[in-house]
Formats: sequence, structure tokens, C-alpha cells
Amino acid sequence: MTGELLAAAGCGAVVAAYLLHLVVGPGSAAHRHHRHTRLLRVRGVMAERSQAVMAVQSLRNYVMAASFKASSALLLAIGTVTLSAQAEGLARAWRPAGGVEWAPKVLVLLGVLAVAFIAFALTVRHLNHVLFLVGLNAADATGPRTPENVSAQLNRAGICYTLGMRALLLAVPVAAWLAGPVPLVVATALAVGLCLSLDRLPAPH
Repeated sequence: MTGELLAAAGCGAVVAAYLLHLVVGPGSAAHRHHRHTRLLRVRGVMAERSQAVMAVQSLRNYVMAASFKASSALLLAIGTVTLSAQAEGLARAWRPAGGVEWAPKVLVLLGVLAVAFIAFALTVRHLNHVLFLVGLNAADATGPRTPENVSAQLNRAGICYTLGMRALLLAVPVAAWLAGPVPLVVATALAVGLCLSLDRLPAPH
């Protein structure tokens, strides 16, 4: 059990380092770029009415993607609860001798999936506000309805979407942990590597 707990702690430290990199490290540069791009897009749409229809369609597609992923996270959580009902038999087959019990692993997996579901649900909430605000005339875009404030609302949706995607990706190592420490370490390395690749800006041509 000690070896498995050390592996879990090491993987947790790697994930924590990745999240720190995402917030204050080089990985935050891509997200700053995305935030500025959203601001420019909102300004352009609210200044030029001919772009409003395309903007609303894009936001609806965004809502559909977030809704689909929220549903996926919820279904995975339901599947995890169903799996936990058979935990005793599966644990005998999968859990290495002296390994960590299944119950804490299942709870961690449920927690990660809950974070993903809540993040995607909040994404839909923020986008619903943006759908109304982005269609305003420039003359009405005053006070809390300025392009900067609408962009801030859109950026909140982007943050929630990013959090939901990372939670879904990081649920894979937690699920792999059910099979033991080696799958956990391998899956963590792959998931964090994929997340790092998503945080890079494309090279200019």
C-alpha cells in the first residue's frame, strides 16, 4: 500500500504542478491570448450588426458542446456509481495485494467527474447571458453591457470550459488507478502531456 500511496502522491504533485503552470506559468500565455481574442471578437460583433447572426450561431454551437460534455460527465459519474456496487468482486480481481481499497479511488473519480459536470453547467450559464448581451446595439451597450463586460462574461465561460475539459482528461488517470499504481503513473504522464500540448499557442507561419 505504501508504494501505491507514494505513486498517487507523486501523480497528485505532477497534476498540481501542471495547474500552477496553467495559472501563473508559461501555460497562462495561451489563455491570455484567447481572452484578448474574445474581447476583439465581441467588440467587432457589437459594433457591426451584420456579424451578429454568425456570432449567435457560434455561441449556440459552444452551448451544445458544453451541454454534451456535461451530459457525458454525468453519465460517467452514474456509471462509476454503478461500478462501485460491484466493487467487492472487481476489487478482488483487480486490486493488487496490499493495494489501496477501491472506495477512496471511486470517491476521487466521482469528485473529478463532479467538477467536470459543474464546470460545463456553469459554462452553459455564462454563455446564455452572453447570447442576450452580444446582440445589443452599440447605443445600448453601456454600463454593465459594454463590450468589455460582455467579453468578461464570455471569458468566464471559457475558464469554466477549460476547467471542465481538464477535469475530464484528468479523470482518465484516476480511472486507471483502479487497476493499480502502474496504470495510474502511465495515464497521468499521458494526460498531463496532452494538457500541456493544448496550452501551447500555434507557431506563427
